[in-house]
Amino acid sequence: MLPLPVPHEGGSIDALAPFLNLPGRSEFVLVVAWLLAALCHGGPYPLLAVAGQLYTDADEALFEAACPTILNG
Repeated sequence: MLPLPVPHEGGSIDALAPFLNLPGRSEFVLVVAWLLAALCHGGPYPLLAVAGQLYTDADEALFEAACPTILNG
């Protein structure tokens, strides 16, 4: 497994938006709020409900990000 990259100063969370395929800015703000809450220490931890067509590239990418050892053996 490769080491994690070192963060750079001066970045913007808006660089994440093109990878999420969300319909608008308000949905992006909700996802960013979920990400920040998920990183908080001690819980309670938020759930993220994702809706969409099953067995698409996005579906597989999300599953692989969550459980890489299941798909890659």
